[in-house]
Amino acid sequence: MKKTLLTVATVLLVVAAQTGHAKLPTAAGQGDAQRLSVPGVPRGTNADAEKESKVSVERLPLATEPKDAQALFELGLRYANGDEGLAENLAKAAEYYAKAAEQGHALAQYHLAACYAKGTGVAKDSAKAVEWLTKAAGQGVAEAQYNLACHYTEGTGGDRDYALAFGWHQKAAAQGHALAQYSLAVCYAKGRGVAKDSAAAVEWLGKSAEQGVAWAQYDLAFHYAEGMGVARDYVLAFEWYRKAAAQGHAFAQHNLGLCYSKGMGVERNPVKAAEWIREAAEQGDALAQCTLGFYYSEGRGVERDDAKAVEWWLKSAAQGNALSQYDLGMCYENGRGVPKDMEKSIEWYRKAAKGGIGAAQERLKALGAE
Repeated sequence: MKKTLLTVATVLLVVAAQTGHAKLPTAAGQGDAQRLSVPGVPRGTNADAEKESKVSVERLPLATEPKDAQALFELGLRYANGDEGLAENLAKAAEYYAKAAEQGHALAQYHLAACYAKGTGVAKDSAKAVEWLTKAAGQGVAEAQYNLACHYTEGTGGDRDYALAFGWHQKAAAQGHALAQYSLAVCYAKGRGVAKDSAAAVEWLGKSAEQGVAWAQYDLAFHYAEGMGVARDYVLAFEWYRKAAAQGHAFAQHNLGLCYSKGMGVERNPVKAAEWIREAAEQGDALAQCTLGFYYSEGRGVERDDAKAVEWWLKSAAQGNALSQYDLGMCYENGRGVPKDMEKSIEWYRKAAKGGIGAAQERLKALGAE
């Protein structure tokens, strides 16, 4: 049942020769945005911004409302967090952020933007979120610059504008914002708002990866594996996949398994290959589930078990993986791991054929079930 892996709706790259069903997921700008998209990057995780936000708050007298912008901002924080004897009140928090923001307080402007973006204490309003992000970003708040760039990338609160997104990512990245550095690398890799430049993508991926961003580590590994913007180096590719995999990055875990399978940058070890691919498969990655099914069908790094192969192919096929659908057609046609059932075989072949698997169409023709 060995065959070349054809992927559907996945971002794929080749770090090594195919292992029957094994093809490596791609990096920034090389395919399906499902695997890599700036809009999917989590917000508000930048350590510097978190540090900025945790201002040392002294008890403020509430008999009279403070007038000073910093005091107003700190009072907003107290209401937001329910600190120092004040009950949590998100509406009050937004109110005091707004008063401080109107006086030009940069962090208050950023927090107010977050309120509008999430609908926290105020009605959700993307346009106002962008308005206040722009004010905070203009004062140099890196987290505001990053989030503003994401808004322009997604087109929320206004028209999508990749050039503006690139500019704000660049400003935040220059301040050491790890996620902005990664997003800037994506801009260079995809040519979003700037000319494609693989070398620049590698440069910024490296900065972000060194700060521990798993997606950056994963994509940097790809660039080393493919020699894009940097000399090909399978050892470094393996190391960056390993770091991302250790953080639970499913695609990196799958690729790390393939590195062990083919001995790419590391000594060949089929058992470790199967272990890492299982890690990814158990996280629900359809491609890893497909690969693990193949490993069970071949006894590669695991004891051969056709029933387990079918089990993993069913999980993968349910997510639309066309190759797993084809494999299930083969299993039902030949009674491998399941009772022979031509009706189910044809059903899976048809699904695989719709997914672009030519061999499935050939089987349907041979079975007179086109």
